[in-house]
Amino acid sequence: CELPYQVQFQADAINANDYLWDFGDGSPMSSDPSPLHTYVNEGTYLVTLTVTYPSGCMADASLPLVVSVPNFSFSSNIQNGCPGAMITFETPTPDIISYSWDFGAAGASTDASPTIAFPDPGLYNVSLEILTTEGCLLDENYMNYIMIDSSHCVWPGDTDTSALVDHNDLLNIGLAYGSNGFVRPNASLSWEGQSAPDWAGTTPVSNINYKHIDCNGDGIINADDTTAIVLNWGESYDKSAGAGKVGDIPFYIEADTFQEGTTVALPLILGDAVDPATDVYGLAFTISFPPEYINENSFSINFVQSWLSTLPDNTIAIQKENYSSGKFYAAVTKIDGQNVTGMGQVGEVVFTIQDDIIIRSNTLDLTLMIEDVRLISKEEIAQPVFTKPTVNVVENAGTTSVENNLPEDWVAIFPNPTKEILNINVANALFEEAILYNTIGEKVLVATEQQINVATLSAGVYFIKINTNKGFAMKRIQVVK
Repeated sequence: CELPYQVQFQADAINANDYLWDFGDGSPMSSDPSPLHTYVNEGTYLVTLTVTYPSGCMADASLPLVVSVPNFSFSSNIQNGCPGAMITFETPTPDIISYSWDFGAAGASTDASPTIAFPDPGLYNVSLEILTTEGCLLDENYMNYIMIDSSHCVWPGDTDTSALVDHNDLLNIGLAYGSNGFVRPNASLSWEGQSAPDWAGTTPVSNINYKHIDCNGDGIINADDTTAIVLNWGESYDKSAGAGKVGDIPFYIEADTFQEGTTVALPLILGDAVDPATDVYGLAFTISFPPEYINENSFSINFVQSWLSTLPDNTIAIQKENYSSGKFYAAVTKIDGQNVTGMGQVGEVVFTIQDDIIIRSNTLDLTLMIEDVRLISKEEIAQPVFTKPTVNVVENAGTTSVENNLPEDWVAIFPNPTKEILNINVANALFEEAILYNTIGEKVLVATEQQINVATLSAGVYFIKINTNKGFAMKRIQVVK
């Protein structure tokens, strides 16, 4: 069963008085009638026994002896998996009577080919003890044989393995577009680590295996994989954040002047005559905007007017608004495998300005800022860019006046000054809403009830505009602490 291998010999010669054993392995002979001999190597040995009888007659007999150790090992279908992975084990060793598997914290089994669940991250030792039909009891122990952690998992939508799903993940889809590989077993778009065999392809620089880019697990990388990005946007299994690069290629939004309450389209510029954008394949970025001035769900980017893309022929794009944080995420990537060089407009930034955001002045500044830029080539070489804030001017549309158009006695507010609660009484009209502005004309609060809590405002003077179905009235209030 194992080396060194001991064999007990027994002479079957009646009335012999001398014995001479030749074990066939070059070792010293033995005159013991039943010697115990040790073989140190595998092989086939010719064992010869010569006996002598009292009459002086001699006789001999020879038999071949095969010394072999069973080829004992075991394997599994995968060694690296995600938490909860189901892993199957087997051994090629033939003629086994019984099995005893030990998987540490994952359990044990007496099956010939067990499938075991590994629920928790960590390293697992695996051992197997077998009993063969020849009576050999063999065991094998593989230390740290199974590794369970999230880094080997496919998290649908996280194509760059940053542990965060966002617009940057679109770029790898462009790099690997059209590639084929293994279908992911039990694939889904659910935000959970999923085991998958490695593909042959990886991204050129970051060396990310294409299995992570096949978001839906169907074995092909195409526009269908963007669904997981949208579905799992913002999901994370470890905090991570990227940073834009500062360089020579200009990337900015052209500034303009427009009136409140209008929808505007501002050119998005990448590259100029001095510093064109060369060898571009994919672009991801974030735009910061002031949500207090822009209507919710109105922000978008039109990539049709672009030297970079020809939607939907050779590019795909993705975008998402997070209104509460004043962030807009966008990415666009080519899918034809060809870099492009150019300068000028790559899209239009479209949004709608809120109405009634200017009260005591004629204009206000609306600033947009591009952040967290990633510009790459087909070879995944990062292109440095330079961004700058865009300061737009919003003009008063002339629909708001500081003069009342309701009779003074139709609207009353109290108490004034107030520390916390401000009450509004309206006569001869139906109350609609109240808007509070600070002294420089910025909107600070909108209320749809006639009792307003102003405790969160800083102490000072404010103007309140009370809108009704018959017009509006302006009042001056003071918040005290």
